Amino acid sequence: MPIPPFLKNFRNYSLAAILLYSAIAFIYKSSKCFYKNPELILKYDMTGYYSYLRLWFIDGDYDFKFYNSKRHQNFLVSTANAQNETVQVNKYSVGPAILASPFFLMGHIEASYSTKSTNDLASVYLFWVAMGIIIYSILALLLLRSVLLQYYEDKVVAMTLLLFALGTNLFHYTIYDYMMSHSYSFFLFSLALFLSFRWYKTTHWWYMLSLGLTCGLIAVTRLPNMVFFIVPVFIGVHNKATFLERMHFFLKHWRAILLGLCCFMLAFVPQVLYWYKATGFYFINSYAENKERFYWFEPKVWEVLFSYRKGWFLYTPLALLAWFGLYSLYKQQKQLFPIISFYLVINLYVVASWWCWWYGGSLGMRPFVETYAVLTLPTAALLQHIAAFKFKKHLLNTLIIVLIGLNQFQSHQFQYLMIHWDSMSKAAYWNVFGVVPPVSNEFKEAHYKLLVPPSVKEIARSK
Repeated sequence: MPIPPFLKNFRNYSLAAILLYSAIAFIYKSSKCFYKNPELILKYDMTGYYSYLRLWFIDGDYDFKFYNSKRHQNFLVSTANAQNETVQVNKYSVGPAILASPFFLMGHIEASYSTKSTNDLASVYLFWVAMGIIIYSILALLLLRSVLLQYYEDKVVAMTLLLFALGTNLFHYTIYDYMMSHSYSFFLFSLALFLSFRWYKTTHWWYMLSLGLTCGLIAVTRLPNMVFFIVPVFIGVHNKATFLERMHFFLKHWRAILLGLCCFMLAFVPQVLYWYKATGFYFINSYAENKERFYWFEPKVWEVLFSYRKGWFLYTPLALLAWFGLYSLYKQQKQLFPIISFYLVINLYVVASWWCWWYGGSLGMRPFVETYAVLTLPTAALLQHIAAFKFKKHLLNTLIIVLIGLNQFQSHQFQYLMIHWDSMSKAAYWNVFGVVPPVSNEFKEAHYKLLVPPSVKEIARSK
């Protein structure tokens, strides 16, 4: 008896993995209900991104008085406007707000019919924004699935997607701190990878226009992420012949590329309009106004990767698989290895050179969340290689399951500040390792004494 078409998809492991993640994500959202407590979401960076939505759809207040009067807000910086008057501007970019706009608008429609008080309406908007970021994460996994299936077996793709969706801090920035920029950027990186592969394969102008707009949104979401652009430009280039072939390809399709650049600039229009309206200038460097900058000759690579405070490989150990997978990628897909390796090294250098190398409040190293879209390729290569060895495969699968569990557990601890957002130390890390929250007040007091706040030297780097 033939299998009905609608059941065939359920034999597809990678689709089943995405369905499993979708169910888990929506269950978490419904059970945690963070959107019902706006004060948990609308603080610091997240208010900076979210406040544009209120500006555009609700009150048109360029001074952001509604949020600036509340506690835990520092998203405004002082600068001089065109009349040399001191004004305050939002230092964060509009990219996340642009992506959240369709879902915020749905919340706005519901709010217009709601009988809730004005103070309670924030939960309506945040509900839809929370729905939106989960949908973006699902779309990102579907896009990555399409890319990965070009090179790897379906079971390998399924494991790779679950690994990053559930075993890294991507989950935290999709479910908990979902107004941060990183999950939006993860979607944009995934979309850019998909579009670049499609563009080089089909040369259809529509893919180039979409890629240009996507790259523009990447830039206007988080400017340092522009280092990622080397990946879609040079993906598949691995020697002199392929480099010359790529240059010839660009010359042949220069008209489409020019249109793509126009779409790239189009993504900046909302940001430029805000800057002009707020200051009279078409461009400002809001981070420089706050004396925040890169220290290119003092990168904190070791701290970024291994420190107890925020070490990427400590709090997201599954990320190590991707780096080990680079050798497997070289052996299996030589055309992908050079540019992915180059991007990972350059991106690490850029991340480690920022004055605040621990990136303020976060679970682990949040600036690498969007990088996971690229890391899926070497990770899948490693899993494909290990699949040929039965014992190693079972051993690695067991390790992955354990580390996914560790990530979920530490995400839970983070909600109780057992893993501190800023000041973890070696003693503090091992003091709470494996300890199930909630804990007694006595335990909390003893634990907080083990934390190590930013040193005077680290703070001085920002001045």
